Amino acid sequence: MKVAVLSDIHANQVALSTCLDYLNQRKKNGQEAVAATILLGDYISDCPYPQRTMELLEKWSQSCPCYWIRGNREEYLLAYQDSPNKNWEESSSTGSLLYTYNNLSRKELDFFRSMPNTDTIAWEGYEPLCICHGSPRNVREELHPDSENAKECLKEIQESYLISGHTHTQCEVFYQGKTLWNPGALGIPFGVKGKTIFSILTAKTGGWDCEWITIPYDIEAELKQFEESGLNRMARVYALTIRLSLITGKNVLLETVELAKRMAEQDGIKMQQFGFPEKYWEKAARILKIL
Repeated sequence: MKVAVLSDIHANQVALSTCLDYLNQRKKNGQEAVAATILLGDYISDCPYPQRTMELLEKWSQSCPCYWIRGNREEYLLAYQDSPNKNWEESSSTGSLLYTYNNLSRKELDFFRSMPNTDTIAWEGYEPLCICHGSPRNVREELHPDSENAKECLKEIQESYLISGHTHTQCEVFYQGKTLWNPGALGIPFGVKGKTIFSILTAKTGGWDCEWITIPYDIEAELKQFEESGLNRMARVYALTIRLSLITGKNVLLETVELAKRMAEQDGIKMQQFGFPEKYWEKAARILKIL
């Protein structure tokens, strides 16, 4: 039995389409087709046309059983939907989220709400898998190789296998007879340029093996959509950092946010949940020579 594991698509539907085409071609190439797909959250935000990503995934789920987990980006949208204060605006801090929210239907938001944060998949005859976005205890927790919290999470779960995403990098951790696998980010991967990454799990006697997949896709087609969709205008510097991350494979957003945050704090301004005044984004972008 083979199971595809996809995480952190972030509305990059060009990369997603390439991934699904690859999975469809496996059977035609004489390889065993995947029997199911695990989807680890952060399906939307950051890239254009989130509705197209959800349409692709819905179509895929009609032919391949899918197991869905809610990510932190879905949680942001649901919290905004529930909030009486609709204060997102066209800016580097919240413009990408506002664009995403405006381009999704209530049906899609309701679907996000129906998803669990953590789940256990147990197919008869196979070792069960604990799946989550960040960690079983926090959707935003990052589990990195050799980190103490990764070992703690492995120790805490009942299952022998933990499958999580969120960090945008592929990794594996072994601890006390248990295994953590992260397939990396399909949509905005770190550590690779112009490629999409994910994993395929293969059942074996007494457990699972993990195959790391890295394939090229038409990144220029994805980049063109930033301008035509209006996302460049709405998200400003934020959109620029995402485009550069797609090109370079580096976490340009984090570097920009950390610098902008330091400059804002020097002026006595504390970072709010979703950012800080636009001038600090622009100043950081100029210092980093990305604007």
